[in-house]
Amino acid sequence: MLSAITGVAGSGKSSLLACLPEDVAKRMLFMDQTPIKGSRRSNPATYTGALDAIRKAFAKANSTPDNTVKPALFSANSEGACPNCNGTGVIYVEFGFMGCVDVPCEVCEGRSLIRFPAESVSVSSSPREFVAQ
Repeated sequence: MLSAITGVAGSGKSSLLACLPEDVAKRMLFMDQTPIKGSRRSNPATYTGALDAIRKAFAKANSTPDNTVKPALFSANSEGACPNCNGTGVIYVEFGFMGCVDVPCEVCEGRSLIRFPAESVSVSSSPREFVAQ
């Protein structure tokens, strides 16, 4: 479950969390305003480790005794990355006088799941699957 506490500055969000019983707080993962360590591609799924579990599940569901599918195939940061944009979905174009402009990658069209190679978008793990749309 993902829950969020929001409010204007000084409204008591941190004070509310400080009042949680210790046994409850131990079972929670707190994410605060501290910048996520990693890269510009880091997100809540990578930060919490959820994406690792998802990649492993897809790899396991699509492996056979003759063909082992690696979790890295479902990562835009490694083997699954589009070779043209390196898994970012965009190409950065320098104009010099205007600065840098990003345009959608022509190979993967900037779509997150199309960034993966053909062999990874054809595998599935019901009821959810990696597919090219």
